[in-house]
Amino acid sequence: MGTPPCPSLWARTNEQLQGHEAERDERISEKHMDRTQFLNVPTIFVDIAAQLKRKLQAASEYVSQLKDAPPPRSLTCLRALAQFRGAPTCIEAAEAFVMVREVIK
Repeated sequence: MGTPPCPSLWARTNEQLQGHEAERDERISEKHMDRTQFLNVPTIFVDIAAQLKRKLQAASEYVSQLKDAPPPRSLTCLRALAQFRGAPTCIEAAEAFVMVREVIK
């Protein structure tokens, strides 16, 4: 058995856990609970169509951080991502967020 492509506590092989019975039992019981699978699935979308131009102007001030397209830190890609995030919610541009925890008091 080789090393898993993304080694983590939940993805270690039995070989790697040999001699660690408690950890092996935990791994087996939680193997279907990959907590990373939801990290990049947005659940909240905020309409930024009215602010998109201002956002891109602000981003353009960070000259050392911006590159020409296709790198993700280009004005073209920032605009495209905002449009892509808006598409599922039928709005022109959006910021997308993942709710990790909600506290109601």
